[in-house]
Amino acid sequence: MAIKKNKPGLNSRHHHIRTFLITAWRLPILTTDLQKLGVYDGINEVIAVTTNTNKTANAAPIGLYKHKHHLQIHLYQNKTRENLKHREYLTANITQDPILIVTSALSTLPQETYTEIEYQQQKYPVLKNASTWILLKAKQQDTTTFTLQTLTGAAKKQTPRAINRGLFAVIEATVHATRYVIFHSKEQLRCINYYNNIVNRCGSPAEIKAMNILCQLCNIELDSSLL
Repeated sequence: MAIKKNKPGLNSRHHHIRTFLITAWRLPILTTDLQKLGVYDGINEVIAVTTNTNKTANAAPIGLYKHKHHLQIHLYQNKTRENLKHREYLTANITQDPILIVTSALSTLPQETYTEIEYQQQKYPVLKNASTWILLKAKQQDTTTFTLQTLTGAAKKQTPRAINRGLFAVIEATVHATRYVIFHSKEQLRCINYYNNIVNRCGSPAEIKAMNILCQLCNIELDSSLL
């Protein structure tokens, strides 16, 4: 029996179009559209990556504030602010990895955690495991405020994930942990303990592991009697 060949036509043409779209969807597409990059009005929790004076990368979680087309951050005396003095660029990295959120806030990430992107023949560090990166140019407005200009960005295709309270609890606990390591406040410790209980009830193994790492890095033992 002769094998019947597909005739060129709608089916064949649609097949090629579908193949092209699937291929294109898997590739990160460069854009400056902040909503396409996952940034909306309000405070967006991101990991800022800057370049140290010795050309290595530094990461630290920050709140990226967006209002309409305006972006800004508030920085106090920290490594991110120090690095922006000698190179006024940073990348905002978006991730749902709770361990990366905790370790970037409370420790120094190994350099193999990073990769580089190129923009106008210059290279900038980003996190390898970020789902989105955005290259920003910073301009200091006052003592703590920096306005940001979006230069380019890319978002990877991701599998949708339902909202998990454990992830948000890790983020809140991390915010309190960064204050606890400075002030050693019982109130901050109580808040960490509160969010740890939410993680234990709602979180995945990744969130639970992230909280264990947080406790190790802060050298604390949580106690339910603190609630």
